[in-house]
Amino acid sequence: MGIVFLLFSGCGAFKTGEFKISGRVTEADGREGIAGVKIYYEKNYYSARYVWTDSSGYWSIWADENDRLLIWAEKAHHMFQPAPAKFTVDGKRDNINFQVVGWSDNFSDPNSGWVEDSYAKYIKDGTGEDLYEILVTGVGSSVKVTAPMVMPTSYTLGVTGYTADVLPDVGGMYGIVFNVYSFSPGDYYYVFRVRPGDAYYELVKVEILSNGYTDSTTILEGPNSIFTDSGINILEVRVNWNKVELCVNNEVVDSTTNFLPHDSSFVQAGLYAYAEAKSSHTVRFDDFNLSAIGFSPRWKVMGVMSSEQLLHKDLEIKE
Repeated sequence: MGIVFLLFSGCGAFKTGEFKISGRVTEADGREGIAGVKIYYEKNYYSARYVWTDSSGYWSIWADENDRLLIWAEKAHHMFQPAPAKFTVDGKRDNINFQVVGWSDNFSDPNSGWVEDSYAKYIKDGTGEDLYEILVTGVGSSVKVTAPMVMPTSYTLGVTGYTADVLPDVGGMYGIVFNVYSFSPGDYYYVFRVRPGDAYYELVKVEILSNGYTDSTTILEGPNSIFTDSGINILEVRVNWNKVELCVNNEVVDSTTNFLPHDSSFVQAGLYAYAEAKSSHTVRFDDFNLSAIGFSPRWKVMGVMSSEQLLHKDLEIKE
């Protein structure tokens, strides 16, 4: 009488093939592995299963010759390349590697790393939509909130934003703060900000003064008809070392090389709101997206930072 062994598995991998297929998931530099990534695989068009990467980012599955495999990596907020890997098995393979190329946040996870306080917080709007809200109080004041990731000197960063005031686009602007090294006096950063009600955009360089003041200089500005009637707009900055492109609703509206990068391997960027003509201004953001080769979680590069270092409020003096 023969003995039959049955092997059961939930969503893990067990040896059901002749050849080992393996690889690693890493940061963009290819050196540091990423734990806790789901490696999904479809074999011969059957339903996908998955395995987890280990503490060093390694993973493996088994397959037979001529099996057709489709493999991809998933982890909350992260984007990976290749997406996906697709091939027919002809032997052992140990080089099916994935690298992080992007980070995104729709603000549905209140633990995704953005600071929360009386000026900035995760919210749900009246329809249940997950958003991030910034409140600015005081005419001429602005609030900047940096993202949980730091990035190299070349990157693309985009976000959807809109004014949440009862009378929209009357009292302020919103946008993206970027090329931030720190918010200390003597330092500087840039802001791409818009006033959709006037179809107006501008790029400003902001120098940090003492006593809670900043001095801003306009680099680019202009009207553009690309803004939506709804007031909800997708803003994007594309930074290639010393060149910046500004995009609204997926179209380039302006660009410049009048841009001073920091002499640093990593910089910060994030969300921005400005109370221009009223005593308060409320802005809501959704779908934050970062693409770069070599970005990293902020705490790995800069250590644990206080909320004052992640959210900065000051009074702007415009040149």
